[in-house]
Parts: sequence; structure tokens; C-alpha cells
Amino acid sequence: AGAAGDGTLAVLFTDEPHRCPEAWDAAVIFPELLKATPLAPRAAVLPPDESRTAARQFGVRKYPSILV
Repeated sequence: AGAAGDGTLAVLFTDEPHRCPEAWDAAVIFPELLKATPLAPRAAVLPPDESRTAARQFGVRKYPSILV
């Protein structure tokens, strides 16, 4: 298990809420998931335009997605 600050990062990739209403749900659940994990990762939420750019780099094809 990691510790906070060990370089572990969890990133929430979002999409426009009108195209992907689940993005709202993920935004609410994401902090709860972070609390429940023993990794204690640093976290980031990418807005839709940044999500699309980063998604190409990391192979993310579905939204919302979480990459750790």
C-alpha cells in the first residue's frame, strides 16, 4: 500500500454533463473512493477539454473514467 505523497495519482476524466450525465455521479463518488482506498493517492479532476487531450495519451475511451 502506498502513502500520501508517494507519487500515486488518481485522475478523474470527465465529459460534458449533457453528453455524459454519469460525469456528475462520478464527481460526487470520486472523493469517497479516494477516502476508502489504502493508497491515499493525490487526486485530480480534469475538465472535459483537458480530459479529451489526456485521454488520447493514456488510452482512455469511456467517460467518466478514473486512472490511477
